[in-house]
Amino acid sequence: MLFSNDPDQRCKALHYLNHVSQNYGCFPRFRECTLKGISDFFDPTEVKDRRLYEGKNPMDRIRWGLSSSLEENREHLKVVVHPQFHCPPKPAHFSVALEEYSKRLREVELGLAKAMSRALGYDECFIEKALNLESGFDVFVTNHNYPPNFKSEGSMGLADHTDPGLFVSLIQDVNGGLQVLYHNGQWLEVHAP
Repeated sequence: MLFSNDPDQRCKALHYLNHVSQNYGCFPRFRECTLKGISDFFDPTEVKDRRLYEGKNPMDRIRWGLSSSLEENREHLKVVVHPQFHCPPKPAHFSVALEEYSKRLREVELGLAKAMSRALGYDECFIEKALNLESGFDVFVTNHNYPPNFKSEGSMGLADHTDPGLFVSLIQDVNGGLQVLYHNGQWLEVHAP
């Protein structure tokens, strides 16, 4: 329906997509499995396993890092999930869930590219072909933020930054704290389901 030639059908599909996204999030089963896998990956007793992926080279397909300073107190994991899927093998359920989540998210991204192409009056594959999306990189990044350092001023999470890309998908855990910069320069809390 989203790609129908009938504008009423497209409108209904967009309203339904909005409803589902606001009330359930994107494919919640895979999101929850992925979040559980992330939590298990960052198990504090397994730091030695994570050190195998300590990032030395920015071209590494799997990179882990630990930062502990006055400015930040976090671990991060970056993995390339497209065009070829990469993921640490432990915990196994994380790798399986992330691979499925990445595939589903890629379908959504390609669908959005088609919808944008049609909305701009082009053939539905215009953006996909023009940007060569099939060979582009999709990167999954997760941050595990610890409570603020005792010397910090209560900061938690990441410094202001930009996530580059045609499509950026953000999910947050139960701790919240996700913010986006609004066009007038104010930071707004995002309450993602």
